[in-house]
Amino acid sequence: MILTRRIERGASGRERDLILQARKAIEAYNARADVEARRLLDMHAMEFPRGQLAREREALLLQLR
Repeated sequence: MILTRRIERGASGRERDLILQARKAIEAYNARADVEARRLLDMHAMEFPRGQLAREREALLLQLR
């Protein structure tokens, strides 16, 4: 998985945590978790607009649509 490879390359702890928490929320497959995932991904976009995990953020956002 792309996310795993990028995380191993050293994304910052905060950046990594936001993406991992969002992915975990998406995998819960319920509306409340999807809202939380969206919140986390929005936070990631604000804090890391061009972060190492920006592509993963965009891929996760596509899963929410």
